[in-house]
Amino acid sequence: MKNKAFIARVAAMAVLIGSVSTLVTCEVENPRALFVYDVMAVTPRQDCIIQPGQRAQAVLSLGVMDVMVTNSYMMYPRFKNMMLKSLTLIGESTTSLQTEVNYISIVGAKTWLDLGEANADLPADLYQKWVVDGVQHTVSAGVEPEQEGAVGIEVIKAEIGNLLGAKLNAVKDQKMGLDINVYVMLQAQNQAGEVIYSNELPFPIKVCYNCLVSVSSAKEVNDMPCFPGQDYPFPWVMCAGIANYPEDCPNFW
Repeated sequence: MKNKAFIARVAAMAVLIGSVSTLVTCEVENPRALFVYDVMAVTPRQDCIIQPGQRAQAVLSLGVMDVMVTNSYMMYPRFKNMMLKSLTLIGESTTSLQTEVNYISIVGAKTWLDLGEANADLPADLYQKWVVDGVQHTVSAGVEPEQEGAVGIEVIKAEIGNLLGAKLNAVKDQKMGLDINVYVMLQAQNQAGEVIYSNELPFPIKVCYNCLVSVSSAKEVNDMPCFPGQDYPFPWVMCAGIANYPEDCPNFW
């Protein structure tokens, strides 16, 4: 049986399709033009930034969010412009070049959340916004035909992260966690001004409490994480200075 969050989203899309005549565009997936492969891992080895046209050195099959430490989650969907180059040269004259229209600009992203059992903890307005309607994000990237790229999206913001943090803080159990899912769709335009929507990518995130603080005897930080509390362990000596709940940080002084 499909869960309530999925059914609510289907109902919302039915309303959207029913009113399509009043809309300029409709969110119809077109993976043959713009395809989202997976989620790229961003690490200190990349100086915590993504370069134009950068290919993924590593990808994530799922994310981890330690809500004792952070109340947000950054996601980096990796996409490809699936359209072929349309630029051709006929003869030897440069005046015979045709305009390339298959460059695309990524201009937005829309995300939905399914918080699993935590859906019941959402106030009605947040449930409608994050689970049913989806949240619109402004992103910016350009990609040539047949080339890859990536964009950064804050798929979990403080209003949701704080709620998840309070829920797990009440238990303070490292072994207890929440399994949630994020769904991402990218929005783009080609040079002709046509709107393109990517496929919808699902991405699971494990939400935990005090699971990414690395216990060690070291008292120095040699490798700063890009996003403490997200995906990778970080040194315990940093915890008290950055955590949302510093009183629960381990102390080995």
